[in-house]
Amino acid sequence: MQDCVDIGLKIETLEDDKTLQDLVLTVHRCFMNTLSNTGVVKIIENDRGIAYTKQLGQVPEISQI
Repeated sequence: MQDCVDIGLKIETLEDDKTLQDLVLTVHRCFMNTLSNTGVVKIIENDRGIAYTKQLGQVPEISQI
């Protein structure tokens, strides 16, 4: 990170914004819980609520959230 600052890039860390940090960690925990406790190995979701999940040994599922 320091190398980026040294070359003039503006860096904002999650620790600088507690609300954003909490939101990012909440999403991370949700994904980790899903990946750890199900057969899901891949999750892709867009801003329109369309999600693609890939599970071990199953046909990929596309769902509307």
